Amino acid sequence: MTSGKAQLGMHPGRVVVEVDGPQHYAGIKAVDNTVRGDRELKLRGYDLWRVITSELRRQPIPTFVEPFFTNIFKYYGLDVPPAVTG
Repeated sequence: MTSGKAQLGMHPGRVVVEVDGPQHYAGIKAVDNTVRGDRELKLRGYDLWRVITSELRRQPIPTFVEPFFTNIFKYYGLDVPPAVTG
């Protein structure tokens, strides 16, 4: 984990889910850095899935997270774990 980023590797270290705040898109320099980071990860063999914090704010987080990860698990041919309920 690095400053300002939360990453979760899910499939033998080759999948990264990154939750981006508005600072990732606040001006051309920020966008350049974000795109450069994407490219560096792809060149190292990682798949990158970005989530923007505004997506998470528009709905209850579980409403977004469960289908998001279910779809990622299915995309990689992994068994979908049972839902965790509070």
